[in-house]
Amino acid sequence: MPLKIEILQGDITQLEVEAIVNSANNDLILGSGVSGAIHRLGGPEIQEECHRIGTLPLGSVATTTAGKLKAKYIVHAAVNPLGLWADAKSIRAAFRGVLRELAAKGIKSAAVPAIGTGAGAFSIDRCADILLEESREFAKTNTTLETMIFVLFDEKNFKAFEERFVRKFPDVWTTHTDRPLPELPPEPELEPLPPPLPPPRPVRPPQRPRQGPGGRPPQQQGQGAGRPQQQGQGPGRPPQQGQGPGRPGRRHRGRRGPRGRGPQQGGNRPPGAPPPRPSSPPPPPA
Repeated sequence: MPLKIEILQGDITQLEVEAIVNSANNDLILGSGVSGAIHRLGGPEIQEECHRIGTLPLGSVATTTAGKLKAKYIVHAAVNPLGLWADAKSIRAAFRGVLRELAAKGIKSAAVPAIGTGAGAFSIDRCADILLEESREFAKTNTTLETMIFVLFDEKNFKAFEERFVRKFPDVWTTHTDRPLPELPPEPELEPLPPPLPPPRPVRPPQRPRQGPGGRPPQQQGQGAGRPQQQGQGPGRPPQQGQGPGRPGRRHRGRRGPRGRGPQQGGNRPPGAPPPRPSSPPPPPA
């Protein structure tokens, strides 16, 4: 019996199918969107089973019971890390795992949401392309699954998924649905792409400095070995302003007289004292 594919707008948790596919994070934490609805209506036992399974690699699947739902199984597809976005690689790998799990358990009817488009923030158009491509390949070798229902919760995603289905996979539509192709408005013309940018200029790698004798880099022009000299100075300590090269001069230890006259005669003579008498000359030699 050929696989029958349907598209439906509604609540996936209310369908009477054997298995419901859940778009899950790889930690199997049932938070919002389809996962939240399954947790809320199916009961806490589904989350308890997920805790026992633990973290999954991206792109893998795990199967639990459906709790209080009408379905028998929940097939959890790990399409994104917790709190991060989904990508095309993980969605494709996870949906392939879902199809293998459905075939292995002999399930005849399954409901599939647009996995990765909720908390995973993946494009609905690209998601439709991946799910329909994998469904078309799976239908060539399928022997057990009879009905697959793609369920979209809101009208916007339902219209986008249906239009993508009709435009890109008309052969799948006519083969696996019981409805004729609907008439769609012509696709809008895309604006021409801008001309390609010129290729970037090659970047030269940095050149290593040449090595002098003994493995040391060569000295700069006008400098000797050791500390580089400043402009206009000789080797050694730079002279201070107003001094020549070498050690700076010392201060005069004597008492200074009036400004510009140098030290006073007589040492520390109190004011008003008579000047000292000159010492008598030494006696002439006998």
